[in-house]
Order: sequence, then structure tokens, then C-alpha cells
Amino acid sequence: MPFNGEQFIPETFDDLIIFLVQGTNETLGTNYDFNSIQGTNIWKIFYPLLQKCIQQQTEFAQIYEKYKEYIDVIKDKVLIPKNNYIGIITNFRDLLKVNASIEPIETATAGQIKLCIDQQNPVTGNNADIPSNTDIGNFLSKYTAAGIYFPKEEGYIEYLKVLPNGAGEYAYRWVLPTEIKIDVNVAYRVSRNNVLPIPDTETIKRAFIDKFKAMYMLGQDFEPERFWNAVDMPFAADIDVTYSLTRDGQEPTAFISDIFESEYNEKLILGDVEISLMVD
Repeated sequence: MPFNGEQFIPETFDDLIIFLVQGTNETLGTNYDFNSIQGTNIWKIFYPLLQKCIQQQTEFAQIYEKYKEYIDVIKDKVLIPKNNYIGIITNFRDLLKVNASIEPIETATAGQIKLCIDQQNPVTGNNADIPSNTDIGNFLSKYTAAGIYFPKEEGYIEYLKVLPNGAGEYAYRWVLPTEIKIDVNVAYRVSRNNVLPIPDTETIKRAFIDKFKAMYMLGQDFEPERFWNAVDMPFAADIDVTYSLTRDGQEPTAFISDIFESEYNEKLILGDVEISLMVD
């Protein structure tokens, strides 16, 4: 079967006729050519077989292309190890449909994982259609390396799994996120050279909320100037994004534009979003 690099190219009917002519002449000592073999008894015997061969090669080519597509799809998943920082978070999202975050591992904490799991479906926001503690414990036992230690953090949840050899139990632990409300103000000035239509305030606000829901991840830092800028508001010359944080039982902070450096177990809940024009 002919291949051109990674591409499978089915043989044409003419290619197979030439192959038949050569094989017949070599085997029987004849001197047929492309035209003279047509209409002979050999032709009558092999013609339907050649047609069938063409059909099968075409079907194989289709299967081969689908196989290559399948390899491309799974390649990215295979390239992500399932027991490292990115792999665990990715598999929590893809397999259990929940968000997770891991505290960055340093030399002093090597061999242990501080894990936070948001046991709320990020799509529906529903606590009723989430994996159980048993589901999470079994998941961790499958996708983390043996010997990893899960520290006892404040408010931890623990799942004990009996070792296969009956030598005892192994503890998997994680915490739920601490929720922090974030209120955002977006002030902007329209560019002097703007020729684009300017959306109304509610449209800009909705775009900001949609982007936050789509991009925000558990434990992620909030960088105002990178999150919302001229790419999102191409009609604006100046954009000033500030935010205020409200922790449980505390007063809201002042509005600032500094980067919020989130802990691995801190979850930002978007509150009020205000859009305003800058006053010259």
C-alpha cells in the first residue's frame, strides 16, 4: 500500500492494471501490454478483483485519516503527565468536571501536595451534581504517584483508601476554597482617533463578566491591566481597572490596581462591576 510520508494514497485502477500486466508476463511468459490484456480471460477473472481492491484501499484511506485525527486529539492529553501540577488540574477539570488548585511546590515541601478542590460544578454552579469524596479519593489514588503526602491543613477533608496488599490505609486530603468577593471598577477614555462604535455600559459590563467566568481559575492571580485592556476595548485610549476585595467577616478593601497574588485555596467571586467614562 503506497504511503507518501504520513499520507496514505490509494492506488489507481491504472496502477493496478500495470501491476497485473507485469505479473502476468513474468509468470506466464506472455507479452501483454496495458491495452492488449483487456478483454482476455485473465482480464475477465481479475477485473472484479481489481475493482474490489480499489474499494478496500479507499475505505482504508478513510480509516487511516480518522486514525490520524484520533492520534492528534489524544496527543495533547498524553503529553501532559497525570501526576504533575498541570496534569492533576487538567484531569480534575476534564474527568470530574470540577476546578482544583495546588500550592506551588518548593524544596521544603517536596513530596507533598496541598490541594484545594472547588466541589461545585463550574458550569452549573450546583453543589448537587458534583463528585463525592469517594470519587475524589479514588481519582487521587489513580492520578497521583505513590508516596505523595497530603498535609493536614485547616478544615481538610480526608479519604482513607485501603492498600491493595492489605498493609493498611493511605490518606488523601484536600481543602475547600476560601471565597473572596471581588468588586471591579473599569474607567476608560475614548480614543481621539476612534472610528469604532462604542458599546453601551451594560454591553461592556456583560463582556467583562463573561470573560471573567470563562478565564478565571481557582487560585489564580488577578492582573487587572492584563485581564482587561485595549484588546477588549479597542475604542479606548486609557483604561483603568481597579478592584476591591471583601473577605468573610471583614470590611471591603480600598480599590487598587495592584496584582492580587492569590493563595492556592482562595477563590475569587465576582461581585459588582462598574463601568464609567473618565472625567477630564
